[in-house]
Amino acid sequence: MVKLTTSGGSGGGPAGLGVPSRYALKEELGRGATGSVFRAVDTLTGAPVAVKRLDRAAKGAPAALAREVRALAACPPHPHVVRYEAAFAARRHVAVVLEYCAHGSLDAAVGPRGWGPAPEVLAAAAVGQVLAGLAHLHGPAGLAHRDVKGANVLISEAGLLKLADFGIATAA
Repeated sequence: MVKLTTSGGSGGGPAGLGVPSRYALKEELGRGATGSVFRAVDTLTGAPVAVKRLDRAAKGAPAALAREVRALAACPPHPHVVRYEAAFAARRHVAVVLEYCAHGSLDAAVGPRGWGPAPEVLAAAAVGQVLAGLAHLHGPAGLAHRDVKGANVLISEAGLLKLADFGIATAA
């Protein structure tokens, strides 16, 4: 079982977010019903990371994040699965630090504000990457993602597609 590290600091970002000072929060990337995702910088390494922060008071948020942390922490690394870095808890929030995927979600990329529908050869390559990530999850990692959709497929700086958001993942 993964234990969340306790955070007492307010962190390098906006006041009161309960993020350890190791992570300097930059801008908010997205917001959902139970929390937010921020782009941040790991001040020890200088690497960009994503910090997914959920409010402890939000119904189901701590349980969903705990499932996500357990799933990601137990998952062997794979080029098509977002990399888990750390997890921590503060008085009002729980959070997980993940690999930052600079180009956002596949959903946004092919949507009305993105580059639109992909040519068949590119769509086939995208499906292949998602399937490779799913094969890894179902095989070595022993997980069923259960929420595969464009919003949960992120695009890395290098252009690789990566499965993300393991909030409803279960053992395969």
